[in-house]
Amino acid sequence: MEKINKKEIVDAMSEGAFISKKDASAAFDAAVQLIEKTLLEGREVNIGNFGVLTPKSRETRVGTHPKSHERIEIKGCKTVSLRLSKTFKAELNK
Repeated sequence: MEKINKKEIVDAMSEGAFISKKDASAAFDAAVQLIEKTLLEGREVNIGNFGVLTPKSRETRVGTHPKSHERIEIKGCKTVSLRLSKTFKAELNK
């Protein structure tokens, strides 16, 4: 599976919106900062025709160490889930 990085996204934004790479990079950074800020506030981010990013908290739970089969405590943490839009999900599954 190939990956895409920030530079490739900025280049595509620059070409698609007919703006400079500097302006595209600034717009990309601003969008990412807004998404991060919103998620840190505990709010969802809905990106039309893509999906919804939702902050989630995982509770502390008990698990089993795979080698020793010893019971261990797995600390709770915060994470983000992505629920794909119906449109995008349908495109992926064509």
